[in-house]
Amino acid sequence: MQISQGQRIPLSNLIQGRTLSVAIQIKSSPTVDLACFALDAFGKLSDARNLIFYNQRISPCGSLRQVGAQFSLKLSGLPSSIERLVFTASIDGEGAMGNIRPSTFVIKDRTGEVVATCPFAGNIFGAEKSIMVADLYREDGHWHLASNLQGFNEDLTALVRHYGGRC
Repeated sequence: MQISQGQRIPLSNLIQGRTLSVAIQIKSSPTVDLACFALDAFGKLSDARNLIFYNQRISPCGSLRQVGAQFSLKLSGLPSSIERLVFTASIDGEGAMGNIRPSTFVIKDRTGEVVATCPFAGNIFGAEKSIMVADLYREDGHWHLASNLQGFNEDLTALVRHYGGRC
């Protein structure tokens, strides 16, 4: 299934169970740092260890893991306090998201089969340094996917502060 910016889908329309992966492939000459923020009901990092990125590749519960450009998720293993997972991409250094070449994020089921793709490119951004690529969120006890592709003017450090973390 191809999804587009702003689209929201019940996760059960894409996968069976609660094990999946999210891969973000951004084509850019500056380095792009990927991260997953595991947020509470207030949209905040209640524990700094729930930020999964290049410096911390596994969550305390072991249900979120990053390997390269892919995040592996076992939603059933997340603490009940985690209500939202925000996947982000941030340019490290010079450059802007408006300059990225055609890119994509992909949802895979537990077997590794691609069940959804979302293509995007720099033409939907400007001088932003980061993108909130996609969210997985709980609503009425069920997980949903939101294809955000929303730009953020600052870098990863600012995103950490935005979600209540300390730098």
